[in-house]
Amino acid sequence: MGTSENEAVFRRTVNGIKVENDVAYVRFDGATGRLVGYSTSYTDGEFPSIENVMSLEQAYEKQQKEIADSTAKTDEN
Repeated sequence: MGTSENEAVFRRTVNGIKVENDVAYVRFDGATGRLVGYSTSYTDGEFPSIENVMSLEQAYEKQQKEIADSTAKTDEN
């Protein structure tokens, strides 16, 4: 009879933002619940502050304005 394992994945977040590729994997024996193994992938370094970051709505409005400005310049030529 084969051994079943369960895996839990913990994804890192910093300031409420998911950090790409920063994870911890933990594997447990499905029958006994004992820890079978673990591994991590972790970015070592400082993250920029989230102070003075524009909101999603502000970013959308800025993008729409830049698209409109770009289109207007193209129409002028």
